[in-house]
Amino acid sequence: MKLKIHNSIIIADVSYDDREKAKSLGFRWNNLTRHWQTTDSAVIQAVIEKYGENETILEMMGKLREKEQEQENAWLSTKFRIEAGEYLPYQDIRQYYPAKIRRLCHSQNGNILIFTKYEDKINYDLWQELSARWDKTLGCRTVSFSKISEAVEFCQDYNFVLTAEVMTEYQKFEAEKEQKIVQSRAETSDITIPAPEGKTYFPYQRAGIEYISTHQNILLADEMGLGKTIQVIGYLNLQQTCPQTVIVCPASLKINWKNELQSWLVYPADIRIVKEQDDIDHADIAIINYDIVSKFKWDKQFDLLVLDEAHYIKNNKAQRTRNILGHKKLGLSGIQATKKIYLTGTPIKNRPIELWTQIHSLDSKTWSDFWGYAKRYCNAYNGGYGWDMSGASNLEELQEKLRTSVMIRRMKADVLTELPAKIRQVIELSANGNKKAIEEEWSAYRQHQEKLSEMKAKVEVAKLSDNKEEYEQAVKNLRVGMTTMFTEIARLRHETAVAKIPAVIEHIENIIETSEKVVVFAHHHDVIDAIQEKFGSQAVHLTGQDNIEARQKAVEEFQTNPKVLIFIGSISAAGVGITLTSASRVVFAELDWTPAQNSQAEDRCHRIGQKNSVLIQHLVLEGSLDAHIAKTIVAKQNIIDAALDKEIVAEKSTSILPIFKDEEESVIWKKGETITVREYTNNEKTEMIEKLKIIAGMCDGARQRDMMGFNRFDTLIGHQLASQTTLSQKQAVIAEWLVKKYRKQLEEVN
Repeated sequence: MKLKIHNSIIIADVSYDDREKAKSLGFRWNNLTRHWQTTDSAVIQAVIEKYGENETILEMMGKLREKEQEQENAWLSTKFRIEAGEYLPYQDIRQYYPAKIRRLCHSQNGNILIFTKYEDKINYDLWQELSARWDKTLGCRTVSFSKISEAVEFCQDYNFVLTAEVMTEYQKFEAEKEQKIVQSRAETSDITIPAPEGKTYFPYQRAGIEYISTHQNILLADEMGLGKTIQVIGYLNLQQTCPQTVIVCPASLKINWKNELQSWLVYPADIRIVKEQDDIDHADIAIINYDIVSKFKWDKQFDLLVLDEAHYIKNNKAQRTRNILGHKKLGLSGIQATKKIYLTGTPIKNRPIELWTQIHSLDSKTWSDFWGYAKRYCNAYNGGYGWDMSGASNLEELQEKLRTSVMIRRMKADVLTELPAKIRQVIELSANGNKKAIEEEWSAYRQHQEKLSEMKAKVEVAKLSDNKEEYEQAVKNLRVGMTTMFTEIARLRHETAVAKIPAVIEHIENIIETSEKVVVFAHHHDVIDAIQEKFGSQAVHLTGQDNIEARQKAVEEFQTNPKVLIFIGSISAAGVGITLTSASRVVFAELDWTPAQNSQAEDRCHRIGQKNSVLIQHLVLEGSLDAHIAKTIVAKQNIIDAALDKEIVAEKSTSILPIFKDEEESVIWKKGETITVREYTNNEKTEMIEKLKIIAGMCDGARQRDMMGFNRFDTLIGHQLASQTTLSQKQAVIAEWLVKKYRKQLEEVN
C-alpha cells in the first residue's frame, strides 16, 4: 500500500482487491473522488509502520498532528464551557459533531433539530411522544416549534448539548407562555366595555372580555356560575356593529340567551330563536339548539360562532358534531365562522379525550396530533381489544398547554371576593306544546283577580265607614276569595310543573354530564318521582313521606358517595334542617309561594362547609305565571340578602302574583292610611254622591274609552261609594279625591 497527498488529504493507493486492508486500517471511501482517504494521524502512522516510511508523508503527518492538537485544545475548551453550563452558538460547536458530540439540539428556521449518531439508540416511543420526524435532507430528527418546551426538556433529560440558538428561542417561548398563562387567569382589566345603564361587569368578566377580543378562537372555561354568557355579550358590545352571530346551545337555554342579549346589548340587533331558514339568513344573532342544526342550510360565512355547553360536540363521530363542525367525506360544510367561542364549565375532568374535538376545532395547528394527545393526556393503551382512551394523565401539563393556546379559565375560589354568596337565575324554557295550558292559567288568574279586585274595593270602602260588622264581613269574603284563587292557581301551576318535567330532566342531564352534583327542589310528589325514576341510582330523594332513617341515609349518600350526583327534595320536607354542601348548584323545578321558604331551601347548600358561591336556577315555562312568580321571588330574595336580614319571615300574600297597575295607582293606595279628615256637610256629601254617580255612569274601567284616564280600581271604588245613601267623613275624603281626579269627565257632561 502506498500513500499519496492530495489537497492536504492522505490517500491510500490500493487495488480493488486490497480495499478491505484500507478499510480495516481506518481509511474512508470518498464516493466523489473514488479514493480511500483519511486526515487521521493515527491511521497514517499505522500505515507507515506497516508499509515503510515516506518523508513527504511524515512531514504532512506532523502538520496534521499540530492541527489535531489545536482542535483537541479547542475541543477541551469548548467541552469545559459546555460542562460549565454555557450555551454556545451552533457555529462554534458544529465542527465537533459527530466526532466529539454524540447528541445535539439546535433551532433553525422555526424547527427544532435533534442530532444523534446512528449507533445512539433512543427508544422509539420517546420520539413518538415528541412527534419527532426524520428529515433525510438535514440528517436529523425535527420537532415542531410549538413543542419546543417538550423538546428541550427531553434533551436535558437525555444529556443533549443544547445550542445558544435553541435556548434563546426556548427562553423567549417560555416568557411568552408565562404571559399567556397570566392572561388566561386574569382577574381584572382596565378595558372600557359599553354596558346598559344600571349594569356593570365584574372585574374578572372585563378581563375575560378583553381575552376574547384579543384572541382568534377561545375556549371560555370559567367555572360554573361566573357569567360566561355575559362575557360573550360584552365582546359583542365592544363591536361597533353587531357581528353576524350563531349561538348553538341546549334547547333549555335558548330563551335565556335571548333574554340576556336583550338585557345586555347596547345596540339594537335582530335576535331570533331559529324556527325557519329565514331566521338564519336574516337575523343578526341566530339562536339554535344542537338537535335541529341539521334541518337548515349553513351556506354562508358567519362572523362569530358560539357553542354553549360545548361538551355537546365531544364525540367527533356523532352526527350532531359533524353537522356543526363539518365533515368533508360526508359533504357537510358545518357552520363556518371567522371567530369561534366555545363555552364549558369543566374542560378537563376525568376523560380528557372528550376535549379533543373542541380544541382541535379551535386550534388545529397546536392540537394537530390526535394519537400524541391520546397517549400523553388520555393514558391511551391497546389492551388487545382495541385502544382504550378513557384514562387521564399529565393533567397539569395539559391545562398549561390549553392556557397557552385557546383557554381562559378562572375559578370561584380566585374571584370569590367579587361574587355574591348566591347567584340566582330564572331560566325560561320554551313553551312548545304547552302554550294552551299557559293561556288557561293566565285566563283563570285574570278572572279570579277581577273578583278579588271587587272584594278589595268593598273592603276599602267598608274600612272607611263607621260600620265594623260591614268591614269584618268584607274582609271575610276577601279571604275566602283569596283561598279559592290560590287553590285554583296551585292546581294550574301543578299542571305546568308536570308539563315541563322533560325539560327539567334535560337540564339536569347537562349538569351531571360533567360529574357536578346538584340539588333539585320540587313541590309535588309526581314531579319528584319522575325525576327519581329517570336517574335511578344516580339520585336520592327526600320527601315528607320518608322516615328519619331514610332521610339521614339520603343526605349521607349525597354528601359522601361520588356516584350519587342528584339530591331531589320537596321544598317543605328537605328545605330545612339538613346540610347538602357537596353541591354548589340548586335547581328549582317548582317554587313555593313564599320567598323565605325558597331561601331556606337554598341554604341547604349555602351554609358552613360550602367553599363556593351557590348558583340557584329557577326553571319556568316561557310566559307562564310561574315565570312571573319566579322573577318576583328572586327580586324579593335579593333585596333580603342585600339587607343582610336573614331572620325576615315573609307572610304568604298575593304580592308575588301580578296585580293590575290600576290598583297600584288608585287613590286608595296613593293616599294610604294617613287621611286627614275635615267635617263635610250633608249637602256636600250628597253633591259628591251625585257626581260619583255621573262618573260611574260613564266609567267602565277601560282607559281607552275616551282617553281621559279612567282607572279600573278607582272605578270599583267609585261605584261602591256612588251606591251609598250617605258617606262617612273618611269616605267623603276619598269621594272628593275621586271627583277632583276625574273632573275632566264631569266637565264633558256639563
